Amino acid sequence: MLLTLLGVAVAAAARPTWTADLDSPGAEVVLADAGLAVGWVPGKVVGLDLLDGTVRWERPEAEDAARDDLFQPIPYTPWVLLCTIVPGPDTFELIDARTGKTAWKAREGELVLGAWAEPGTDALVLTDQAQHPGHFGLARVALPAGTESWRVQGVLRGQPPITPARPGPGGAFSARGTQRPRFVGDGVLTAWTPQDGVVRRGSDGKVAWRVLLPGAEAVYPLYGLADLRVDGDTAYVPIARQRVAALDVANGHSRWQPARGRTRVPVCHLATGGGDVVVAGPDAVQALRATDGKTVWRARLDADVLDLVVGDAVFALEKTGEVVALDPTDGHLRWRVAPVAGDTETPLGLSLAGGSVVVRQSTGAYALDAATGAVRWQRGGEGSASLGGDPFGLAARRARRARWHDTLFREPAPPDAPRRAEHTWVVVQPVDGRSQAVLHRVDLATGTEQTLPLGSERPRWLWDPTTHTAVVIDPGGHLEGYQLAR
Repeated sequence: MLLTLLGVAVAAAARPTWTADLDSPGAEVVLADAGLAVGWVPGKVVGLDLLDGTVRWERPEAEDAARDDLFQPIPYTPWVLLCTIVPGPDTFELIDARTGKTAWKAREGELVLGAWAEPGTDALVLTDQAQHPGHFGLARVALPAGTESWRVQGVLRGQPPITPARPGPGGAFSARGTQRPRFVGDGVLTAWTPQDGVVRRGSDGKVAWRVLLPGAEAVYPLYGLADLRVDGDTAYVPIARQRVAALDVANGHSRWQPARGRTRVPVCHLATGGGDVVVAGPDAVQALRATDGKTVWRARLDADVLDLVVGDAVFALEKTGEVVALDPTDGHLRWRVAPVAGDTETPLGLSLAGGSVVVRQSTGAYALDAATGAVRWQRGGEGSASLGGDPFGLAARRARRARWHDTLFREPAPPDAPRRAEHTWVVVQPVDGRSQAVLHRVDLATGTEQTLPLGSERPRWLWDPTTHTAVVIDPGGHLEGYQLAR
């Protein structure tokens, strides 16, 4: 019976809008936020138009270039950081996904660790570390000309957490534990090491102010602690496992007395809202008054906190999958909801969308009314009304469960995104390798969904919200593009 249903479903699979062949079993393809995909095959790099699958451009590339971390798309921009690793020095360059042309190239010996888009401009701020110790710098590059507005070296006084990225000929490393720079006004704010402190640089790259905070520890997201957060004219900086500092972005002056900002729990999550700073640790939530850092309330939870968001209430997702809403004025419990799709789901995170608290799980998502906790909609996962009768649902009931494809889930763009676009869709696929792949798209604000059966099994996916195209990449380098209704 299962095979019969599977056969019927495969027969009814949607036809691709276009197909393309890269003719290489080792093809690597990534998306750029320009309606294009950039792909590597031995001997060249190509740009694919996602509307029709045509090759817009191609450029030569080394036959033996390593493929791990070859491309780094820069979100909400058409720029891609291309890394070529061949015998000899590594090379890093920014290429325009629309043309394939090089816009900027790093100097010999520089390892570009990250590229961050400056809001409202075509400029990027790059961080780099050369292969000799102690070199870490910042550079602002204006695109498309590729002009460096400013460059500073030796910006770190302490060693950032370094993890190997690509052990190989180049011996490249990546400081993946460092926090990204924040753009404030006409400058950049960084907080990378206790020795360096919190630093604001102006539009010329020069230090506008530097604050060394007493008692600061090495606090990085790499260690499971919260990241720096800028809200309006204040920067909230976790400077120890149980301490938060608040600084005026304009001049670096402390908003709180040095003794304030201490918490009873490790600062694993940090959010702001309603005039408070809310932090969460393993099994507790604590609110600090934004004006002086004084504790307003503290609430114990039943399990460790996996995610935290602040809206009309303080919403915490426990690792058990339960969602808790706390009153933002006193921390009292408003409601608690058990996992809607059952205990077999793995909770992933929370989002606020359309007056709902959206809970993302390993095989689906559901939305709770922010005021009452009532279920507004549920999509995907076991028991879903929309998918329960097809092979996707059968596979789920037989414990060969589908899952969200994490790399394709994109929440709404952050407010400071240089090209704001709403990415509110998710994609699921079977994991058993025998069921037909299903592309499933859900609007997190409304629960409106689209389901598109595909003909492939266990493909690799790309989802482009710009053109509403799903790209399926088979191992041999064959690509199929499926366009969904906008």
